[in-house]
Amino acid sequence: MPSNEGTKVQVQDEEYQDEMISSDDDASPSDVVEDEIVQQLESQLEIARKEASDNYDRLLRTTAEFDNYKKRTQREIEGIRKFATEALLSDLLSVVDNLERAIASSAGDSPGDESIVQGVSMTLSELLRVLNKHGVKSFTSVGEPFDPEYHQAFMQEETDHQPDNTVLNEIQKGYTLHDRLLRPAMVVVSKKATPEDESD
Repeated sequence: MPSNEGTKVQVQDEEYQDEMISSDDDASPSDVVEDEIVQQLESQLEIARKEASDNYDRLLRTTAEFDNYKKRTQREIEGIRKFATEALLSDLLSVVDNLERAIASSAGDSPGDESIVQGVSMTLSELLRVLNKHGVKSFTSVGEPFDPEYHQAFMQEETDHQPDNTVLNEIQKGYTLHDRLLRPAMVVVSKKATPEDESD
């Protein structure tokens, strides 16, 4: 009898151990699932962070592009304002030329014409003031090196008194509009005298 009771106790202990092992086996899949969920969440979080960073970079680029667009548009509008009247101002230069010729040709006329010449001079001064107000300015050419961007050669004149390709005389003044060429100056350009001319 005592041996049978010992056997029963041993069997019960083995059954208890088997239940414990079975219980441990049942809990293991749950832990695996929790680990997988944590990994998935971490992966999704990393993706979300990357997307947020990409969206922020895209926002910065878009903002910079928009700022550049506004600046470029502002420059274009400013350019249109500056040069919208370019054709009209260019046409007015011929009026300036005629008034200057009238004043130059009246030099030495009878004293009775002085009031007329004075009136023409006043008109010329007022016209030049208006042109200057709108950004039109004349530039000096005589004595300057010939520049094809600002000078139009009317003729060449041989001389030993000036370096070659120097503006000797101005047939027609040149003008700029807001530092951009409006009309080139028509000029006489120096040319080195040939030996034959020097001997003469």
